[in-house]
Amino acid sequence: MGLIDELILSLTPEPKSARVFVIEPSEALAESLAHVLTDRDANDIAMQAHHRDRTAMAVSRGLLQLGGCALTGCKPGSASLMRDSAGRPRIAGNKREEMDLNVTRRRGCVAIVVSRGGRCGIDVEAVGDEKEYREVLNAMCVQGIGVDEKAPPDTLYRRWCSFEAVLKADGRGLGAQLAEVSSTERSSRFGERWACGSVIWTLSAISVPEGYVGMVAVENGLRLSHAPIQTHR
Repeated sequence: MGLIDELILSLTPEPKSARVFVIEPSEALAESLAHVLTDRDANDIAMQAHHRDRTAMAVSRGLLQLGGCALTGCKPGSASLMRDSAGRPRIAGNKREEMDLNVTRRRGCVAIVVSRGGRCGIDVEAVGDEKEYREVLNAMCVQGIGVDEKAPPDTLYRRWCSFEAVLKADGRGLGAQLAEVSSTERSSRFGERWACGSVIWTLSAISVPEGYVGMVAVENGLRLSHAPIQTHR
């Protein structure tokens, strides 16, 4: 089995479930995925100033294409993906409640969630950048979200990831107000329960490389499975 087939298999969820896949981006992997990218993908990647940003975007866009293959059974490079008015990827011609996918990227980590039978959202943040930490802290304070500035940075980032994952699953992203999202039940073996509008989401931490935090949100009732973190050199 070749690399592309292995990746599609790793991304394939069972019915009424969601599959999380995390990988450390590399130039070798980006090159292996180049043939499944669209012209728009290639143009967007070329506009990134830093080579690590180009690599991470190439891997994330390639995984989106393969996630589309995992859901529809199409051949690599022919996934029918579109973006909605909020810029969120989706499978053309299908409701998100039927099949969904979402991706997040940082220079050292790309994560994707692929689901059947419900919507999903995912977010990963890098911990340690003081400027970004202050921006996240300010964004939460401006929207009236109480934060403990004395808490460890990963605690703040984990909470921010939780908001982002739920709002991406909801479909509006940060176009919606953080105050519309609230935790309704603390952690259990199934994850936390968070509400956004009239929908209850199950929120879970994901395994990511050291120096990152990540969260995934799925519609209540979807089973969640995690593929092992992958490294491809």
